[in-house]
Order: sequence, then structure tokens, then C-alpha cells
Amino acid sequence: MEQAAPFAEQLGLEQNEMGRIKTDLQGRTSVKEIYAGRDNAAGPQQLVIAASEGSKAAIGVISDFVEDTF
Repeated sequence: MEQAAPFAEQLGLEQNEMGRIKTDLQGRTSVKEIYAGRDNAAGPQQLVIAASEGSKAAIGVISDFVEDTF
């Protein structure tokens, strides 16, 4: 699967074999201070899953700014 827009490649983000952005569980990408909702990396995109994964990415952003882990 190919991304519709090449921004991930242009930013140098690591991608999986399906062409989706690789993230950790809190949405951190391979480029410092760039986060992605995991529906970019995981299987079926459903609104409730996207909202949940977006919340996890927000926790990653907050924890990086305050240098704490939850």
C-alpha cells in the first residue's frame, strides 16, 4: 500500500512494509518530535480506534514535553 501523500517519506519517517508510518505505542515516530496517530500504521481504520490512538499519541507528546512517562 502506498501513502496518498509523500510527506512521511519527505520527512524521513521510517515506514513498515505496507508503507505506513512506524510508531511506538505513544505515537512517536523515528524522527524526534514528530508524532503520528497509529491508524497510519495499523490495520483497519475506524473512528473509535483512531480517537483512542490519537489519545495515546497525545500522552506521548505530553510526556516528552514534561520528561515523564505514564
